Amino acid sequence: MAQRGGAMVNLSSGAGIRGSISAGVQYSASKAGSIGLTKGLAADLAPYGIRVNCIAPGVIDTGLGAPGTGWTLAELKRYAQRDVALGRVGEAEDIAEVIVFLLSDGARFMTGEVVVVDGGASLAHRRKKEVE
Repeated sequence: MAQRGGAMVNLSSGAGIRGSISAGVQYSASKAGSIGLTKGLAADLAPYGIRVNCIAPGVIDTGLGAPGTGWTLAELKRYAQRDVALGRVGEAEDIAEVIVFLLSDGARFMTGEVVVVDGGASLAHRRKKEVE
């Protein structure tokens, strides 16, 4: 605040926006809380020139499967082929590059935003491809 500028990026999840059947209500509630925190901080810190934004990732390959869901990486990949518009599980780099952008001057007029990075999984019209 003393510097009169800066940027912060919080991480949420698509589950924080639309809920989650597989991850449980506690996970969804905590991720929705991250979104609320982002919006509140954005309003409170804007007078100090501090931007606060949030990323809501979809299914990302962290090498751990999907903790809390019991899904393996192979199951996540089958899900992505069927239900993600771009047809794949996201990679850590897909999220990292958005974080870098949100922290850069390229996002200097963005604050209080939630950027969904889910390969199109949240689209109403999902892929209709058969999973083998």
